[in-house]
Amino acid sequence: AAPMAVGPRSGFCTITARAALATRRSLPAKAAGRSAFTDASKFVPGSPDLSILGPDGSALKELWPKPLQDPDLVRELDRQRARCAAASKLPPPHGIDMASSVTKLLGDGPEEHRQNLFDTWCMAGGGIDALEAAFRIAPLPPGHLASIAEFEKRVFAPAGVKFERPLLLQLAFFHISWTEWGESTLGKLRRIDKFRCDEAGYTRNLFSLSPVLHAGNGHLEFLGDSVIKSALTLALMGGLRPGKAEVKLLSERRAMLENNLLLGLIGISEWRIAPLIVCRVADFKVHQRVYADGWVAPKGGLQSLASHERGFLGLSANCVESIIGALVIDQGPEVARKFVVSAMLPSLSTEVASQDFSQLKGATFDVISETFHLCHKRRWPNPVFRTTKSVNSHGSEYLHEVGLFIHPPGTKEVLLVTGVGPNIALARRDAATKAIPLLKLRS
Repeated sequence: AAPMAVGPRSGFCTITARAALATRRSLPAKAAGRSAFTDASKFVPGSPDLSILGPDGSALKELWPKPLQDPDLVRELDRQRARCAAASKLPPPHGIDMASSVTKLLGDGPEEHRQNLFDTWCMAGGGIDALEAAFRIAPLPPGHLASIAEFEKRVFAPAGVKFERPLLLQLAFFHISWTEWGESTLGKLRRIDKFRCDEAGYTRNLFSLSPVLHAGNGHLEFLGDSVIKSALTLALMGGLRPGKAEVKLLSERRAMLENNLLLGLIGISEWRIAPLIVCRVADFKVHQRVYADGWVAPKGGLQSLASHERGFLGLSANCVESIIGALVIDQGPEVARKFVVSAMLPSLSTEVASQDFSQLKGATFDVISETFHLCHKRRWPNPVFRTTKSVNSHGSEYLHEVGLFIHPPGTKEVLLVTGVGPNIALARRDAATKAIPLLKLRS
C-alpha cells in the first residue's frame, strides 16, 4: 500500500492501513464483505466522508448523530454559551460538586458576585459542548424546549417566577434511562469508529464525567427534596412551639413530606408534566400517553394502583422535586421556598384531606406515629415493625405481611397484630391501624 500522510500520527495510520489491507486480502470473500470498510486503502481515520463505508458502515450512517433540528434548542445553547462567557469573569462558586456548593447556597443564599452553579457546570471541561453532543446522540422529542416554555408560563408565571436558564429547567425532566440510552448509543458508535467519534467530540466519558448529564435529574431531585421539606416544615410548624404542636398537624406534615404519591399527583394532575418527561422505560412511556391530559383516577382508588402505576407516580414526584431543585440553582433558595408555600402547599393540603388519600392511609392522622405515642404513654419501648411474609399473589403483584411487636417491661417481645398490603408501607399502616384500639385498652 502507498504511504498515507495524515498529520502527526501518519506513521501509525500508515501501519494501520497496511495491516488492514493485508488482513482483508487474506480473508475469504464472504468474510471480507463483513469488514467495516469497502476499501481499506481509502480509509483515513476521522474522515467525514461516510460514502466509503460498507455493510457495517451502514450502521454507522444510521447511528451517526444528526445536527440539531430544534431551532429553539440551538438558540438556547448559544445563549448559555454567552452566559458562560460572562460568568467566566466572576469568581467560581464554593465548589463544582453539589454537596459543597448547595450547602453554602442553602445556608447563606445566592451570591451575586459569584458564578451560578449551572454556569460553572457548563464551563467545566467543555460541559456545554458535551451537552450539545449528548442532545445529538440521544435526540429529544421534537419541540421539547418549546413545551417546557409553555409549562413554565402555566406553572411559574402566576407566581411571578421566570427561569433565566431554560436548559436547567429542561434537565429536570430527564430520567436516568435517557442517560443510559445515550451511553449505549455512544458505545455502539465508538465500537464502529472510535477515531471519528474522538474527532467529533463524542468521547468515551461524555455522559459519565459530565456534571450536568451523568445522573439524569438525580442531583436536582435530591436538592429539590430537601428544599420542599424545609419549606413545608417552616410553613406548617413555624408558628408552634415544639412541645405544643398538635398531633394532627404533625401527621399532616409527615404525610406531605414522606409520600411520593402526593407530589406525583400534583405533577400529573395540576402541572401536567407526564408528556414532558424524557424517559426510555416502555411501561412509563405508556403511562405518559394515558396521563397526558391529567390524572385518571382508578375505579378502586389509589389503593388499587398496580406497582408500575405507582412507579410512574414516583417518577413524576421525582421530576417535581427536580424542578424545585432547578429553581433553587437558577433563582436561589428563598424564591424556591416561597413558591413551594404559595403554589404547592394548598394543593398538598387538599390531597391529604381527600377521601381517596384517607382511604389509602386508613385515617387522616398518622397511625404509625400514634402507635409510638400510645406505647410512650405506657412507658414502653418503641413498637417494632417486621416483615414476616412476602408472597407473589397475582403475577407480578406481591402481598406483604408485616407484624407489629411490642415489648412491655419485664416480658418478652410479643407479636400484637399483623397487617397486610400490596407493599410494605401499606402493610405497616394496616398493622398500626389494627393495633391502635388494642393499645388504647386499659389492660
